[in-house]
Amino acid sequence: MTWLQLRLDISPEEASDLESRLLASGAVAVTLQDSGNQPVLEPSVGATPLWDSIRLTGLYPADADLMDVLTRLPPHLQAPTRHRVEILEDREWEREWMAHYRPMQFGQRLWVCPSW
Repeated sequence: MTWLQLRLDISPEEASDLESRLLASGAVAVTLQDSGNQPVLEPSVGATPLWDSIRLTGLYPADADLMDVLTRLPPHLQAPTRHRVEILEDREWEREWMAHYRPMQFGQRLWVCPSW
């Protein structure tokens, strides 16, 4: 199955509202990622810290009307430079991660290696 992927670069203040908007517009999944290489290490108990720059991705079925979805976004995100729509071809996702997994060394003698 083919999917449509909508990507937005947003601020942390916009994250909750836009996540809700994408889900309400028919997104089957919404992902928040760091778009600026800013690690979040050991947050305090009960805290949900977000990065200074966030990439919000909504995944839609191929027949979704993304023009309608875009009209539901705040006006500043409707500009073509503020969002990106991509076609995501179906793959064997259960095995896709294996292409990027490499042996890792811990200490002098311990290696974690893929079995394949």
